[in-house]
Parts: sequence; structure tokens; C-alpha cells
Amino acid sequence: MPQTSVWNKILRSLETQLSTIASAPPIQSPNVSYKPTKGTTYLRSSLLPAATTSAAIGLDGNDFYSGVYQVDVFSPRGLGAKTAIDMADEVIELFVKGTVLTTDSFRVKILNGSIQAPLEEPDWYQVPVIVEWFSHGNN
Repeated sequence: MPQTSVWNKILRSLETQLSTIASAPPIQSPNVSYKPTKGTTYLRSSLLPAATTSAAIGLDGNDFYSGVYQVDVFSPRGLGAKTAIDMADEVIELFVKGTVLTTDSFRVKILNGSIQAPLEEPDWYQVPVIVEWFSHGNN
């Protein structure tokens, strides 16, 4: 059985944490077909990795992984900003600075979470949530 890649462990750690959100809206995961239901708030997650760097000198040292986990909150248009911002706050509460997520002994540490500028689409009010993370490990 092939070993799970570092990136899959990181994604699984972040997705597992997101799935614990109390309000339990539908979540569109990367590369999974999803058709939003008009009038229903939903989330869309994306893993945006940065370049892997060496965390130590030499060929046997650990690598440093970092990046952004973006969770877009889509709220039906016309409800005002409060609905989407409340949901974005729920997402951020799952990814508090210093939180450590573990999958198969691989640890991902959360640096911070923040809400970005909203975007308006014909049917949706979108609020992006940015979660910065990092990890050390051997690939």
C-alpha cells in the first residue's frame, strides 16, 4: 500500500477540522463535483500550498511546509453580510492560532485565520476565510 503523501495528510487534517463546524453547512471539497442549492449557505475549501523549503542544513533534514487553507463562505444574495460573516467567524473559531491538527502522526500547526474582502455574485455573497498553516516533516 502506497504511503499517504504529506500534502494529502495536510489536506485531510484541515478538512477533518472543518467538518466539525457546529452549523454543519454543505462543504464543497477540492475536485469534488457539487451543485449548490439556491438559497442555502455552503462552504468551499481549497488548499493553497507555498513552496516547500528545507528546515535544516543537509539532505537528511526536515522539510518546512506552509500555505493557506481557504474556506469560501457562500451565503444567498439579499440576506445582508451578517449571515456570511457569522459563518466565517465559525470557521475561524475552528482554526485558532496555535491549534495543532494531527493525521497519521503528521502535525499541522495553525498560524492564524482571517476574513478577506467579500465578493458579490448574481446569486451569492461570498466571504473568503484564509487560514495560514505550517508543518515540518520528512517527505
